[in-house]
Amino acid sequence: MFCIVAFVVGALAEQMHGYRCRLEAQNRELQNMNEEMRAINTELSAVNNQLTSSQNAFENANKKFNLLSTITRHDINNQLVALIGYLDVAKTMSSDATMQGFITKLESITTTIQKQITFTKDYEEIGIRAPPSGTMSGTILRPFMYPGLPRPL
Repeated sequence: MFCIVAFVVGALAEQMHGYRCRLEAQNRELQNMNEEMRAINTELSAVNNQLTSSQNAFENANKKFNLLSTITRHDINNQLVALIGYLDVAKTMSSDATMQGFITKLESITTTIQKQITFTKDYEEIGIRAPPSGTMSGTILRPFMYPGLPRPL
């Protein structure tokens, strides 16, 4: 009987040793994987920081560009208002029919330029601000409110 008990205990000890070896191997494997995950997490954190920095730089540059665009549009509109005033004076002062025709064409061109400037402002605002809910049709139709301008793609 003692032999049977010794045999069973020996078999159990051997089996436990095998389990222990497998458990230690799996533990080492998990530790290695954990270290790899930490390294990957560190890399991803660095990439995330770079992306955040790039996004901030892009947003800052975009704000500056939009400010420059707004100022330029305002300056062009000021010049167009002055041009319209001078065309009105010239039209009043001129009695020549040919000259009146030229002035009328110049007024038409000036009006078209004003519409194009307004269109660029509206088109820029579409990209800057999300439209409020319920105004999608107005956002879609706004570019078509300016006849003679190219249609957006």
